[in-house]
Amino acid sequence: SNHHQHSTQLYGAADDDAQDNEIERLKRQAAKLRAEAASLEADKAKQLAEAAEKAFNKFDVNSDGEVSLSELKMGLEKELKTEISEKRVTELMKIFDTSGDGALQLDEFVTVDRFRNQLEALAREEKRLAAEAEQEKKRQE
Repeated sequence: SNHHQHSTQLYGAADDDAQDNEIERLKRQAAKLRAEAASLEADKAKQLAEAAEKAFNKFDVNSDGEVSLSELKMGLEKELKTEISEKRVTELMKIFDTSGDGALQLDEFVTVDRFRNQLEALAREEKRLAAEAEQEKKRQE
């Protein structure tokens, strides 16, 4: 019976080992996936930066290293094939011009998609405010 107990113990130890190995394997797998995700993120960031730089160079018509309000308006109208009001472009400029110098430098520039999303968000917000004002007016009547 002593022998029996001994073999159970061995079996238990082997079981623990198998479990440790499995945990190690999962940890390695997770680390590998994290590394892959990080490198995908880095690739994506690099692609976005390249796309932003390409757009920046296209928008910066006079090549002075920054995109002015009028260059931003012209560039976006050309890219999005639609007219954009001065007011709207000014709002965009305020959002992305983090240095506050009234123009966009390369490090402040984003992809055309980002600009488009922001324009759509501004339009939605304007509609929402207009609808609220309309309801407020009805309430006052």
